[in-house]
Amino acid sequence: MGKTDVLARLQGAVDALAATLRRIGPNQWNRAITRGGRDAHDLLNYAMNLLELSGNAYLQSLQVGAPAMTPSQIDALARLNAERRRGRLIATDFDDYLASARSLIILIDMASEDIMTGTVWDMSREQWFMRLADTLDAINHLLTAWFAQQPPP
Repeated sequence: MGKTDVLARLQGAVDALAATLRRIGPNQWNRAITRGGRDAHDLLNYAMNLLELSGNAYLQSLQVGAPAMTPSQIDALARLNAERRRGRLIATDFDDYLASARSLIILIDMASEDIMTGTVWDMSREQWFMRLADTLDAINHLLTAWFAQQPPP
């Protein structure tokens, strides 16, 4: 695995989720998807926050050798931030998702292979970003399964 693989995998996960999000109709965004009552807007904000916080932690890891937050701390803060963003415009949050993804992909593209294979929290940065792509895929799968059961918008 190399940086090119990470970039392709992450870009693919970002694009697939964006395509699914674009299919959601205006009246579908606030319908509960999860048992906990999360809706598509919550999941959009969660994904955006994961991307943004992962980028921040990545930059921090370059400065001091370890990210300011562990992956579980990033997850918890992303969930909290998604709650705080409730009530914002969906279009704004979707733009923020795409911007966060672009920023992170640019950061990864600028990294050397040595940086990408460097260890952070007992895994290489490559593995770290592949896990992020897996999480985006899981969000997409959840939305896709839910969307398949919905009447057309």
